[in-house]
Amino acid sequence: MVAAATNSASTGITNAIGPSPRLRCPVTALTGDDDPVVDPAQAAEWAARTSGAFDLRVFPGGHFYLVEQADAVREVLAGTLRRA
Repeated sequence: MVAAATNSASTGITNAIGPSPRLRCPVTALTGDDDPVVDPAQAAEWAARTSGAFDLRVFPGGHFYLVEQADAVREVLAGTLRRA
């Protein structure tokens, strides 16, 4: 849910408190393939923010893909938590 509270700008990933140290945990980034706010390339920038494993999941839909693809998103989240 960090990504939901983070702004991915065209100049790179930033947040309200500025640059942060690399994470040491796995990161799974989710986005919609037609999201006008965070496109797949911007979501993929999270790979540089962790020394752990990185997984990018792109769902059909725009910025509200979470609602449109709720069952598929739940499956990804459940699978990610099971592997943790």
